[in-house]
Amino acid sequence: MAMLDGAWPPHGVDHRDGDPANNRERNLRPATGSQNKANTGTYKCNKLGVKGVYRSGNGYQAQITKDGKRICLGTFTDLTTAMIAYNFAALEHHGKFARPDPEFILAAKQYLALRNLANFEYARAA
Repeated sequence: MAMLDGAWPPHGVDHRDGDPANNRERNLRPATGSQNKANTGTYKCNKLGVKGVYRSGNGYQAQITKDGKRICLGTFTDLTTAMIAYNFAALEHHGKFARPDPEFILAAKQYLALRNLANFEYARAA
């Protein structure tokens, strides 16, 4: 465990980039176990390759864990919608400790670009 700002963190440390070998001070931050867990990537055993999403019958269930409590976000007909639901919830519940899926970031940027374009077109027409 590292010393941050001259003191030992009361709960532990988190590696911002998720690399436990990167112990540079700027990569370390105080974190609880729950916060540290939120900053993990997708596990190798995850068959879908999407964090927080599981097969459920004919659909995909999204769920998130916050402070040891599981929160069901819903069951969705397609994987992309379930991934978006999980990633929005991760940003809401985990804040700076969330690790959004790279595909989600791309989809969110595309969505925002389309929304901004639609708002621009609507404003021009008015």
